[in-house]
Amino acid sequence: MENAQQQINDFLSRRFKWTIENFSELNAKKLYSNIFSAGGYRWRVGIFPKGNDVGHLPVYLEVADSAALPTGWSKYAKFSVAVISQLNNKFNVTKVEADVAVPRVLDWTDGSKTEARLCTTIQIACDEDLLDQIGKDLHFDLVDYDKVRSFIVPKGMRFDLFKAKVATEFGIPVGRQRFWRWGKRLNHTSRPNYLLLTKTGFQSFSQDEGKRVFEPLLANNAYLQFFLEVERGQDIQEHSFSYYSPGNGILLFFKLYDPFKEELRYAGRLIVECSCTPMKILEKLNAMAGYPDDEEIELYEEIRFEPYVMCEHLDEKMTFHDCQLRDGDIICFQKLLPFEDAEKCRYPNLPLFLDYVNNRQFVRFRSLEKPEEDEFCLELSKNLNHDDVAERVASHLGLKDPSKIRFTSCQPIKYRGVVHLTDMLVHCKQNSDILYYEVAETPFRELQGLETSEVVLHHDAKEEFCTIVRTPMKEDSNALLTLPFLKGNSLSAAHVKIVEEIFQKHGNVLQQVQVLDPTFKAFFLERLASIVELFRSYTATSITAEVLGKLKHLIQSLACLGVKVDWMESYYQKVVSSNKYVQRQLHIEHLKEQVSTAEIALQGLKDQLVEAEKEITVVHMETGNETVDATTILNPL
Repeated sequence: MENAQQQINDFLSRRFKWTIENFSELNAKKLYSNIFSAGGYRWRVGIFPKGNDVGHLPVYLEVADSAALPTGWSKYAKFSVAVISQLNNKFNVTKVEADVAVPRVLDWTDGSKTEARLCTTIQIACDEDLLDQIGKDLHFDLVDYDKVRSFIVPKGMRFDLFKAKVATEFGIPVGRQRFWRWGKRLNHTSRPNYLLLTKTGFQSFSQDEGKRVFEPLLANNAYLQFFLEVERGQDIQEHSFSYYSPGNGILLFFKLYDPFKEELRYAGRLIVECSCTPMKILEKLNAMAGYPDDEEIELYEEIRFEPYVMCEHLDEKMTFHDCQLRDGDIICFQKLLPFEDAEKCRYPNLPLFLDYVNNRQFVRFRSLEKPEEDEFCLELSKNLNHDDVAERVASHLGLKDPSKIRFTSCQPIKYRGVVHLTDMLVHCKQNSDILYYEVAETPFRELQGLETSEVVLHHDAKEEFCTIVRTPMKEDSNALLTLPFLKGNSLSAAHVKIVEEIFQKHGNVLQQVQVLDPTFKAFFLERLASIVELFRSYTATSITAEVLGKLKHLIQSLACLGVKVDWMESYYQKVVSSNKYVQRQLHIEHLKEQVSTAEIALQGLKDQLVEAEKEITVVHMETGNETVDATTILNPL
């Protein structure tokens, strides 16, 4: 869409030009430019024409609406200023750059303090302001008061004199002016909800009535905001406003939405009776829109837009009182679309369009290779998730696989680690409109499941070289990254044959290996072939615990680096089990031999025992069959 593209171009350019007429004749101590918007904030440029006690021209970038910002507010800004003299080129300053945090500063000079104490600033909006702003500068509420005309008046100024001042400024006769005071509501919206009235219902204030109604407002407020209701037309007489009585009448504002053009504009205003129904004003609304009298339209009440859009359908058969409408409320309307026409529109009804506008976010994208340059800008929704944003960027870049895009704010954003685009745009706890991106060779969701390790290869001569490897995360991976060094990258004929057998039986075992130096793949293949060759050089009987330990170390090392070795690990376990079985068999045979030897020795001992028993019988007979034990004391007497 042309409008959206123009907004993107304006968003990227961020240029503001301020022409100061008759600069040398200025006597003001400080001068401000008009307010302009950039990066979602409102700014103004300030200068001290006379130097502010320094020998150069001070130029400042200030945030507008400082008083409305919280204490301690600041915003990081990068900007440049060029000053061009129309009389003498030698005074030109082509470009001065700044890269600073702009703080909230209240400009209180002695003069402004006195002015704030003795004067009131009155801002006045009228139908022309609503017509100029709605659908262009804003879509919600009615007007941005920073862009309307304002007056600074003494606190004791009479109302008739103020109206005369307004008549001079606006070109509107005093008798055709009616003022509504703007007020804030509990839902944080602002609407004109209080008419300055006399007892008769009109504004032909006498001097006493002006003191009673208008002058107390000046005395008690430093700022006042009014909506100026004007009745126009050659046949309109002064003081011929629509009759309004508090409690019986309601001032309503109307916006018109065109779903085909995706445009919202100010349509007008009416004062309606509380007991009236929307049905009775449909012809007037069609006239406002330029539709036929019998055009079917839908009505919505715009209620609020923070923290979310609230725009509800209005029942045409209920009275305005029953719909709980009051002064200053906004009613939006559109044509009632047939189903086939609604399908052709992105936002066929007003709530969808307002939700789109409220969540619209212009994002500037920068490549990590050129972090200071805006590469492109996209109009996105704040509610988009990580995958949605990646798809939009991939479409813009012409990439087929959005998962290869990684975004960065202050630090890399984890894959699906944030909920919405608004979370992705938080830079160092501050909101931003910049996202950095890079395009990886491997899908981001796979990279996030890998860890980056440095592999060092060495041998006894302390000759080393290393590479960076991305591998699947494992708990013991960091302990096994120092491996024996391999001279050269070529494989022997025997090893090539073994590698071919491995790939035929188990596929590409290096599929998950992410090595930044491709030559290291030869090392992994050589290790695989060496392990297979080592297995084949032993039998289940001859392999030793030392050899098994070496094989285990090699297999685990390759597994940590992403090599597919699950088939080898299972075979290793079988070899260990077979080796244990063989070792147990050998141990049993050894035990049998020991038992046989022990049995022969036991038979010899038994024979000796028989001979000993025969000898003790003979000796016993020699002692006269007298019982003698080992403890018998020998006593010849």
